[in-house]
Amino acid sequence: MTVFTRAMACGAAGVLVAGSASAQFFTDGLDDLTAWTVANQADAQSAVSDYSAVDLNALFGVGTGTVVNIPEAPNMVAGSGATTGAIFVANTSAGAGSAANLIGAVAGDNADLNLPEYQVQFDMWLNVAVPIPGGGTEQGLWGVGRTTTAALGRNNRAADGDGTWGWIATENGYGTEDTAVFEGTTELADLGDTQAGEDAPFNAAFTTNFGVNNAPGNSWVTVTLAVDNANGTVGVWYNGVEFFNVATAATAGDVMLGYEDPFGSISAGPDFQFGVIDNVIIDDQITIPEPATAALLGLGGLAMLRRRV
Repeated sequence: MTVFTRAMACGAAGVLVAGSASAQFFTDGLDDLTAWTVANQADAQSAVSDYSAVDLNALFGVGTGTVVNIPEAPNMVAGSGATTGAIFVANTSAGAGSAANLIGAVAGDNADLNLPEYQVQFDMWLNVAVPIPGGGTEQGLWGVGRTTTAALGRNNRAADGDGTWGWIATENGYGTEDTAVFEGTTELADLGDTQAGEDAPFNAAFTTNFGVNNAPGNSWVTVTLAVDNANGTVGVWYNGVEFFNVATAATAGDVMLGYEDPFGSISAGPDFQFGVIDNVIIDDQITIPEPATAALLGLGGLAMLRRRV
């Protein structure tokens, strides 16, 4: 598994905007990885590249060299290169479960994100072949409050969970927990697109674009994490739709971005199985709508948190 984790120290790489009510105190167009610590587990790889023409064989020696064209991400960071971001592959040969994950490492002082509130946003593309092949279920990872360098993902969450973190699956292949959020090793909530009363946010956030109803794959998804330390909550939004608003204390620490294949099977469509992350923006205030808006409640928002014991 490969994940980026970044400690937001004052004076670190990024952009500090002074004299405004809400400061984008860190932005990164991911034209390079100098602001991040990168950890690739066995059988997972990552690199910065032009994603307008992704050739996994040229980048990582995966597949046959088929080129996949991806448009510019929706929230381009000022001054960054067009169609340039971090590209990930996982589980490319071994079929060894956790060896396919992507996870990040801690990079410095954690105190700077111990704020009354803050917001993390990034663009994510989860690519998959159409029709969806065997072994096609992979996922994007995100997290806040990371304090360790342990590899972290769905496959090894019970042993190495840290911070407040979670995932969303490419093509809703789990059914029962297509997106989930954890505090450390404890699952706080999950949602499955095929579960009664849980599909409303999927329907609102995603379109039917590759043969699966309302899944995030093969399209840009804006991921937003709204951390409210005053109330001890983290909200998780995909494409402006709130999926989770959970109580958690694990928010002071580093930010995690990543990609994972938690299974032992190798995708039958290796030329098309990858993730892209671009345009990281961290604000010192929450600027998205507050949790549990009237619109979401109208979509069944009251049923969106399904707790695990």
